[in-house]
Amino acid sequence: MKLFHWLALSLFFFAFTPTFLSQSVFMGEEAHLKIKGAEIVRESSHSEIPSYIKFRTGKEIDFDNIVVWIKKNLKLNPKSELKLMNELQDQFGHIHYKFQQTENGLPVQFAQWVVHTVNDHVYALNGMLHSNISNSSPSLTEEQALQLALNHVNAETYKWEIPAEEAHIKAEQVLKCNSDGACEIQDQNDLRNKIAARKLACAGHTNNLASYYPNGTLLYAPKKGTYRAQSYKLVWKFNIYAHQPVS
Repeated sequence: MKLFHWLALSLFFFAFTPTFLSQSVFMGEEAHLKIKGAEIVRESSHSEIPSYIKFRTGKEIDFDNIVVWIKKNLKLNPKSELKLMNELQDQFGHIHYKFQQTENGLPVQFAQWVVHTVNDHVYALNGMLHSNISNSSPSLTEEQALQLALNHVNAETYKWEIPAEEAHIKAEQVLKCNSDGACEIQDQNDLRNKIAARKLACAGHTNNLASYYPNGTLLYAPKKGTYRAQSYKLVWKFNIYAHQPVS
């Protein structure tokens, strides 16, 4: 049962990782020479950092020290950080933490790292990280980038141009329950959970700042669909909601 669980879990996390294909696998002593204490190491052509590490029994890393361990042993750029995005506890009591890599405080697209733990000990890691993202500056202002994006979408009408759509999103995205800040709402799922738990007495409040109008986000993203670190540039990202035609 434990073996089946481990194989199924490994396949699940690898299936959604860009580095799943074109990997070299090292086991036993070869893995240990790559990463001290490792039983299995996988390397991808996309990154100089392994895409998967499984530690030998008794060589697991304390979760509290894992970020320091990653920076030291995987040689992350000093300007890189790992931001905890979420955690998931499975039916076996194992907790899996997903981290997002940032460079100079900005997200690195596709660079996510999953840390697998049991009893606060890290037994495996997988995902994609980069140690040599080059510093760069955006070649366009936010306004210029947005105009290019709108030209590309080329819709007749956008959702932020429809008063009813703007009213709808303001009603959906609640900021907080009341003026004193009690019962803060993080997102729509949080709102649903608080309503279901009857912890929210003022679900009718609206967020007047919410809008479909696209605001740009700076992040590092690869060019032409490659995942190699050398192809990453600082770019603007927008969510554009078209009303007609729908997109």
